[in-house]
Amino acid sequence: MNPRTLRLIVLSLLLPASSALLAQTPKPKSPFAIADKNGDGKVIEAEFVEAVKAKFPVDVAKKRFAGADKNRDKVLTQEEFIVATAEAADKARADAAAGNKTLPPGAGESTGTESKPKRTPKEDSR
Repeated sequence: MNPRTLRLIVLSLLLPASSALLAQTPKPKSPFAIADKNGDGKVIEAEFVEAVKAKFPVDVAKKRFAGADKNRDKVLTQEEFIVATAEAADKARADAAAGNKTLPPGAGESTGTESKPKRTPKEDSR
C-alpha cells in the first residue's frame, strides 16, 4: 500500500470521530435564551430581573422590563427583548461618546463631603 492511500484511510477513519466531537460542542446561548429560564419563548419580569441582577438593582431592572414590554402583556417576546437590548446599547454608546459614564442610579453621586487628595511634589532623588 502506498503512503498516499494509507493517509487517506487514516483520515477517513478520523473524520467521523472529529465530526462527532464537534457535534457535541454546545452552542453558546443567546442573551434571550439565557434569560428565558423555562424555555417557553417568553421572558417574564422575574426571569428578566434574575438575568440582569448583576448589572442593575431590582427596582431599575423592573423599570427596564416595563419599558421594554411595549404591548404591556407582562412578558417580553424575543423581538421586544432584542429591541430593548439594542436601544440600551445605543444609549450606552451615545453616553460614552458624550463622555458620560453609564452607572446605575445613585452610583457615583457625590455627597459633597468628599475632599480631593492633596498632591505632594515628588522628592528629588539625585
